[in-house]
Amino acid sequence: MNEIYHIPAMLRETIQGLNIQPDGLYVDVTCGGCGHSRAILEAMRREGDEAKGKLYSFDQDLDALENARQLGMDKHENWQFVHSNFRYLRNFMDY
Repeated sequence: MNEIYHIPAMLRETIQGLNIQPDGLYVDVTCGGCGHSRAILEAMRREGDEAKGKLYSFDQDLDALENARQLGMDKHENWQFVHSNFRYLRNFMDY
């Protein structure tokens, strides 16, 4: 079955508003269907041949990790899945 899991809300506006840079640090606090996370990774690569930035995608539901794997996001060295609620973001980020 070819079924769409999730259509991300305001995807284009979100990506434009983030002004994504190849060496930036980004956090998606509700990874879910991975629409925003995937778009951020794609924009990081578009903006620079060698994206050196990092995207952390938080979700407490492991279905989000499976969604990411199905999209091939786990093959990106710039991406890190964090199996946790975003309210604990401070515990996972070095700043």
